[in-house]
This record gives sequence, C-alpha cells and structure tokens, in this order.
Amino acid sequence: MRASNVLVVDEAKPPFMPAKPNVPVNSAVGLFCGIFLGLGFVIFRTRFDRSIQAPGDLQAFLNLPELGVIPMAGVCDTPAVKNAKALAPADPNDCLELVTWKHKPSAVAESFRAMLTSILLPGQSSESPQVIVVTSPGPAEGKTTVASNLSIAIAEMGRRVLLIDGDLRQPKLHKIFGSSNARGVSDVLLADTQLETVPQNQLVLETRINGVSLLPSGTRTNNISQLLHSPRMEALIARLRSDFDMIIIDAPPMMHLADARLLGGLSDGVVLVVRAGHTMREAALVASQRLSEDGTRILGTVLNSWDPRKTPGRTYGYGYGYGYGYGYGQSVEAKHPSTPHA
Repeated sequence: MRASNVLVVDEAKPPFMPAKPNVPVNSAVGLFCGIFLGLGFVIFRTRFDRSIQAPGDLQAFLNLPELGVIPMAGVCDTPAVKNAKALAPADPNDCLELVTWKHKPSAVAESFRAMLTSILLPGQSSESPQVIVVTSPGPAEGKTTVASNLSIAIAEMGRRVLLIDGDLRQPKLHKIFGSSNARGVSDVLLADTQLETVPQNQLVLETRINGVSLLPSGTRTNNISQLLHSPRMEALIARLRSDFDMIIIDAPPMMHLADARLLGGLSDGVVLVVRAGHTMREAALVASQRLSEDGTRILGTVLNSWDPRKTPGRTYGYGYGYGYGYGYGQSVEAKHPSTPHA
C-alpha cells in the first residue's frame, strides 16, 4: 500500500439552507416587479378609462354642482318584494324607480331626498325651479329612475307634482305607474281644443301615489321634434304651471336627439344624470356644453349607481347609520344582493 497525502481536516456537514434558489433575493425582486407592474396597470387604466367613477369627478370635469349621489343599493330582493313579484309579475326595474315610495327607510330613498334638498335650496341669485327637466348624456343611465323618485320625494313634502313623460320615442312611465297611455303629450299637442278650457282631469292622470300625477307620452307620432318645438307645447307647460307646484319632465338622452334641448328651453332648469362607470367624461362634457350654448340653466348633476366598493382608497363618509334601522355600510350592494338591509 502506498501512503496518501490527503488529510481530513473537517468532516462534511449538510447545509441548513439550499444554495439555490436564493429566496430573499427572489422575493425582493418579485416584490419590486409586482409594484412596478401594479403601478403601470393603474396608470394605464386611469389614462384609458374615461368614465365617471366616483363623487367629485363631475364637479371637477364639468364645473357644475353635484346635487346628489345615488348609491347602488339592493332593495328589490327582499322577501316581501319577491313574494309580490311571484303573485303579480311586474317590470324588473319597477322597484328601483319607485324605491322612495316602496322602501321609505332606505339608503337609496334618503339619497333622492337629499338630492331634492339640493335642488330646492335657492342659490344666491336664483329662485327654486318649478319645471325641471331630467335627462342624461346617453341611454341606460338612470334618468327615468331619478325622475320618478324625485317626483315621489316632492309629493312627500305635501306638494302637488306632475310627472311628464317627455320621451315620446321610448315611453316608460305609464308602465311604471300602471297607467294607460291611450292619451298623453302627443295627443294633447295634436288636438285642436284650447288648453285653457280643458279640465285638469282630462289632461293628466292620477297615480296610486298620493300627490303624484302623470302625463304619459301618448300615442306615437313621427314628427316628435316638431311637436315639442311648437307653440302649443309652450302653452301646455304654461297651463300646467298654474295647476301644480312642481313639474318633472323625463326627457330623452341628449346624444343624437334634440328633444331634451327643446324641453330644457321651456323649463326652469335641467338635471343631468350620469351613471358611475358607464358615462364617459366627453359625453357628459358635450351634453353640458350644448345646454349652456342654448342658454338653458343647468341645476347640477346626479351620479347614479355608484358602488363605493370600487373606490376603496377614498373615504366619503357613508359608513354611518340611522336611528330607524339601516346604514350605508351594509346596505350598499351590487345589483342583486343576497341579504336584505340590516
């Protein structure tokens, strides 16, 4: 045997941690990459998402007062409403458009009452409006819901209010209130009788809500813009002013139609309704500019269907509750909540 010059200095010991991968270094790299990608996504989404998102956006972009914010709350899926729908099927939007009447102690109903307070409080150089036009930049933004609940809130104050369906192309108010549409605005404008001699009960319809009267759109016609632009429409509004304390006109959307602009010229002010996450800033800006160019007074804007959960980084003070049993913190749902209000 030959002698070896290899000596064992220290015996080999198994390491406590693997040499690769280096977890601390990889975690730090992943953290910074995630932060970078997250910031990039937020900047990209903010830059290319041009829709109105949260309260305060309208006032910043349009320089118009924000009359109210209507939260996206679920009141249609309570057990009582489910039973009522099972017994008598109705329009699926009926509950939202009559929420101020059907669900008086609710967050949404209080939002409409707060909006009415903003409208009725006179400004520094103007009086409270009597004839109000409710419109929106585009379709499906909740103008009919706002007009209906606003009328109900006015009637709760003991005032006589008339709700006019100014959307002669796609009327909806007669379905909401369960009234006939055999005679309405178009029929009155096409008639030859003197408006001063027509009794009030032949012009408007009484609804099941105390204090709320309805003038439906009537039978459809092809010359809608001509009818609204006729002197008879102005005479009709003048006649109804003397019969009611306030008149709410549900007008068609602003884009591509001149009906809302024509009705706005006959009113004391216009309320512009936008839908959170749906209405584009450019569309709202164009609508307000057209009304301003016409010399129409814009009372303010209403942000509809706002979901505060989509803007968790902002605080708007909606977490308080009321003594009669509800609070915004638990009542705000998406569209179809699984539980009723607390």
